[in-house]
Amino acid sequence: MALTPLNSKQRSKIIKQLTEQYGLTKKPFDDKILFERTDKKLFIVSRDFTKVVEQVGRIDSLGLYIAKQEQQGLRLSMEGSQLLGPMSSKQCVTITEKQRKEWFQGLNLTMKEKGKGFVIVKCEDDYIGCGYQRDNELLNYTPKNRRVMDLF
Repeated sequence: MALTPLNSKQRSKIIKQLTEQYGLTKKPFDDKILFERTDKKLFIVSRDFTKVVEQVGRIDSLGLYIAKQEQQGLRLSMEGSQLLGPMSSKQCVTITEKQRKEWFQGLNLTMKEKGKGFVIVKCEDDYIGCGYQRDNELLNYTPKNRRVMDLF
């Protein structure tokens, strides 16, 4: 699964999609390079790192995984939600402390308000991930290896 740097047209398309989907209030990743893997996962890397990338050639993993292109839109990783959450103006849901514990255990949540699509999940001032909201149900995308069973 080789990484490919996105050209300016592809990069603009991703930035536009992020802005439309999450209502970003400022342009993200100005000083970063976006890479896409063959499985549609997106990674960001500092522009200073490009010289190393050019010398190495084929690379399977590099930088910070921020999102994956899905049929329903861009699904943010935990780190992607932490980077983009503070600048998002829509598709962001706030959960309670009790729900946060359930979220970190990998459980789906029942929400009071209906919604549809990928949403950034927030608890107090912390952006903790991304889920898919279908009506009142918030589907959890926390990977099994990042779930915490004994929290608090």
